[in-house]
Amino acid sequence: MSHKPLISVLMPVYNGELFLPDALESILNQSYSDFELILIDDGSTDNTYKILHKFTKEDERIKVFRNHSNLGLTRSLNSGLLECRGEFIARHDADDLSEPERFECQLAFFKDHPDHGLVGTAVTRIDSHGNIIDQPIVIKEVNAVRVLTKGVNPFIHGSIMMRKSIVDMVNGYRSEFRYAQDYDLWLRISEIASVGNLSERLYRLRIHQAGISKMKLHVQIQYAALACYFGGERQKRKVDSYTIMNKDFNGNIEAFIELPEIKNEISHLIGRILFCYGERERAYSYFCQVNGILNMFLRFLCKREWLFRFVRRAARFAASRRK
Repeated sequence: MSHKPLISVLMPVYNGELFLPDALESILNQSYSDFELILIDDGSTDNTYKILHKFTKEDERIKVFRNHSNLGLTRSLNSGLLECRGEFIARHDADDLSEPERFECQLAFFKDHPDHGLVGTAVTRIDSHGNIIDQPIVIKEVNAVRVLTKGVNPFIHGSIMMRKSIVDMVNGYRSEFRYAQDYDLWLRISEIASVGNLSERLYRLRIHQAGISKMKLHVQIQYAALACYFGGERQKRKVDSYTIMNKDFNGNIEAFIELPEIKNEISHLIGRILFCYGERERAYSYFCQVNGILNMFLRFLCKREWLFRFVRRAARFAASRRK
């Protein structure tokens, strides 16, 4: 393939045979067609590789790479980034769907906003059968950075398109972030470029039992809290402790957050993220517009597990009564 495409679509997949064909079709049927599709089979043990191989015979834009063992999402993403030749990198997950005009709309946004390094889209959440669950409110670029720095990820990973030059400037995904690697990357990109979401619903996020978003929730939240802590460090000192974590703790997140000087802050961040997890559209009102007194209350609340659980349960009950 001698032609250099404008977009490189990056999709790692592990044991994704159930939804993979539909995901691939949604990409190949985009209204904008000048792209390459980089597929990373992360050591799948089902029929994933056979499906990928079949599609390569049908479309020359597809390039398949295979890990001999399961390396995990972050390492697969970084190996895929090395293969991307496009000016823009579009992410896509193997169980989700993109609307036909997604790439076209995101490219048009980048053309009109040269200061942006990253743009996502509003999403529609669907179940395993493709039925609509809900349509969450999208957080646009005006508030995206403020939300990011408050411990909330306003972006859906698979809906993102990024400028490759910006991704290269921040050295891609951090290898030790087995989870929340996207949130950590968005934070670092937002420090050198504008970021935002389109209001159009151009991505269908599938919610199902095998999805990573329903597995190891507590570990995901720990990683997200650490990414947020690192972001705060960079705001104060222009550098963070990631190199220390790698050097002294061999990437052991649990050991790193036990350091006395950061343990309380990480615990507080975990509490805040837990409180609004799954309610990204409400996170801004919870944590970005609070005054000093409410912030102090939240810090007090999140340090006392029994009180935190009681207040969270009461808040959810009150919300259900309002509905």
